Amino acid sequence: MVQTMRRGLIFWLGLLFVLGAGGLSLLLLKHNEPKRISLVALDRLDAALKSQDSNKLLDSLVIPKALVGKTPAEQSEFIRKVLRDEITAEGIAELKKNAQFGPLKSMFPEDADRWAGQAGVAADQCVAFRLDRTNGFRAEAVLYQGGDQLRIVRLNNVRKSATPLPR
Repeated sequence: MVQTMRRGLIFWLGLLFVLGAGGLSLLLLKHNEPKRISLVALDRLDAALKSQDSNKLLDSLVIPKALVGKTPAEQSEFIRKVLRDEITAEGIAELKKNAQFGPLKSMFPEDADRWAGQAGVAADQCVAFRLDRTNGFRAEAVLYQGGDQLRIVRLNNVRKSATPLPR
């Protein structure tokens, strides 16, 4: 009888452990979801810059207010020129591994309102990656969480060019 109770107790403790570990895994997965989705949006922009599809490019970012009156062809031409050297797959991987990620106002409190204003979006609806590097450069990626997908608001130095500063 004692043996049966001990086996039952071990079974229930094991079950609780498995359920607890599974719940913790789901919680961590949910917690990292905004970062994962943001990295997907950066990958989408990188692919759009390399393709000839202007619609994909324009859909992947918030059009700056300064370009709103331009034709889609003019917008995509300007954006390609400005961003083609700002992002690489290696840079995105470096953000994933080393960058800080969080609400725009937490990552860049001194610049958040200005950057969001230039794009015509609310700073509190944006998230950002920040990676300070040893050569003094800082990698920045700001994404807007409005609408059906994340869109890039700002991108700077998201390429593999220097060693990140230790955190």
